[in-house]
Amino acid sequence: ELMPQIKLAAEKVSTRQKRGGSQMDEHHFQEIMKWVLKRGKTDPDARTVALILTNYLLESVKVRDKEIMKPLLPLLLADFPEISWPHIGRAIVSAKEDSWRLGHLFGDAYSFGEMKNPAILQLPENMLFAWCHEYPDTAPAFVAGIVPVLTSQNPGDVVRAFHPVMKRILDEFGDRDDVLSSISANIGTYSWSGPRAGYYGLYEQPLNELETHPTKKVRVWVQEMIRDLNLEKKAAIDEQDEQEAHWAV
Repeated sequence: ELMPQIKLAAEKVSTRQKRGGSQMDEHHFQEIMKWVLKRGKTDPDARTVALILTNYLLESVKVRDKEIMKPLLPLLLADFPEISWPHIGRAIVSAKEDSWRLGHLFGDAYSFGEMKNPAILQLPENMLFAWCHEYPDTAPAFVAGIVPVLTSQNPGDVVRAFHPVMKRILDEFGDRDDVLSSISANIGTYSWSGPRAGYYGLYEQPLNELETHPTKKVRVWVQEMIRDLNLEKKAAIDEQDEQEAHWAV
């Protein structure tokens, strides 16, 4: 029976010797923990390991050792939300510095993927929004800063809209300035391949569809974002034209 050794490995992960170069030790640890977690929340050993890993996750963000936990986070949120989220959610709303670090762990802002899939989306939506309503001064702005703004970042997609979770954040918390500021910052934090004007153009149709939103603050914010993104797009086009003229000389 290997389970006692596996539990011990989970408990002692913080004391492991960190080696430069090879990542195989971390990979083996992650694969073993995934195997245990995939036994599901009805398995008592899996629940024990889920709690151990959740506690280490919160410790790891303080000591900058969170990468070993990143591949395990989706499983903890999707399959063990009742075990993991009360601890994680409490940490997010309790300390601003921890919240900032956890935001980087839960988010996907710098991915080049056309379909963003940050770990936070693995948490059941009803649990996520219950948490937002319980902590309205902190939680909604946190979520607004890390969930995808759009359903797709593919310029070729005919149908593109605000992501359903982001749309719900706007519908339920769009009267909060901190939430709207977080969405603006989310839009301004990105990875993009190609002319920047193409990125700003992604938001034209989705923002236009929000011009009649029932919340006045959202409508005002939409107009400001349309204006600002048009200015950014024009500046990007002008910059590209100048570069092309320079290279043509």
